[in-house]
Amino acid sequence: MIQAKWGFVLASLLVSFQLFAQKRTLYIGPERVSCTGVAPMSCLQYKDSLGQRQWNYWYDSIAGFKHVPGTEYVIEVIGVDVKRVPSDASTKKWMLKKIVHMKKVDNNAGYKILWMLSKGEKISLAGTKAFLQINEAEGRINGKGTCNNFFGKATWQAAEKNKGTVIFGPLGSTMMACADMQKETALFAVLETVNGYEFVGNKLLLKQNDTTVIELIQ
Repeated sequence: MIQAKWGFVLASLLVSFQLFAQKRTLYIGPERVSCTGVAPMSCLQYKDSLGQRQWNYWYDSIAGFKHVPGTEYVIEVIGVDVKRVPSDASTKKWMLKKIVHMKKVDNNAGYKILWMLSKGEKISLAGTKAFLQINEAEGRINGKGTCNNFFGKATWQAAEKNKGTVIFGPLGSTMMACADMQKETALFAVLETVNGYEFVGNKLLLKQNDTTVIELIQ
């Protein structure tokens, strides 16, 4: 009798939860980005549909969901209202219902970074995992430094067949700590000084005015 009573209570609670919970399907991007909520933080990128062009920032956590960098997801989540929360906290608690689909993104395609010019010094990146991918249609870049993945906006304008202007930024990155971060920090800084490009054979030269500051090879 007692078991039956508790079974009824639990069933009632489950029905109430399903009635008041908010259900969403999210398309999650392969990398986190730097964002600012109450303070600087790292956010998932998401879309509510495949037809949506721009990524949104997901500021909340999702209980039960572990995002693996370099993987795209389609997930179903459930959100319930949270009462008596601080003024700077979310009013909903989100939980993973299920992973509908996941796909590993090939982050090794694109241009390998051979060297960069930092503070007048030519620094080799050959032999590292540093690379850059370009998506002109969506106006963005992504890639990898010597440690972290990076991503950001790219504004291109062709002046001639193989050259033109390009501006990168703002750039975001994952925030792993590695033994030697000096080259990566310098690379991210140099990328944000780029204002031009030129294709020469299978190489891409990124320039600051007339000076090549990064050389890449496909």
